[in-house]
Amino acid sequence: MAKLNPNLRDVVLVKNAAGAIAKHGQVKAGQGDELVRAYERARAQAEALVARAWPEDAAHFASEYPKAISIGTTAVIAGSVEAALGPRRLLDEIARGEAVKVLAAQLEAWAAGYQEVFETEQRLAADAEARTAAEAKNAERRRGVGFAAGSDSGA
Repeated sequence: MAKLNPNLRDVVLVKNAAGAIAKHGQVKAGQGDELVRAYERARAQAEALVARAWPEDAAHFASEYPKAISIGTTAVIAGSVEAALGPRRLLDEIARGEAVKVLAAQLEAWAAGYQEVFETEQRLAADAEARTAAEAKNAERRRGVGFAAGSDSGA
């Protein structure tokens, strides 16, 4: 049996987490910062996968999928939230939630692309393994078929 790619599980987890964020309905007061934290967790999982599987792509990943989201008077940086005081706070939080949905959709697309790559690799490996096994079986059958020494060839 073909060996499973250990990165496939992780990329599916990232895709599902990012997809749930991206597909969240209209962001309401009190939801924006939670969506941001959920994005940070999904992004951290993806970043760990990139660091493990493709360390040469870490800088590119970091530039394409940012940790920070700045909206209005509030900046959200992975791991910390600096909330501004005043009436704009809730509007800013909602705006951050909406902005992070876009980032999450991009992260979901990234993960879906790698999922497709990994699944294709798995299918190709399984097909190659099955083909090799079938060829070995056919070769074994061919060795068993034929004429025994001294037999009549039927002519």
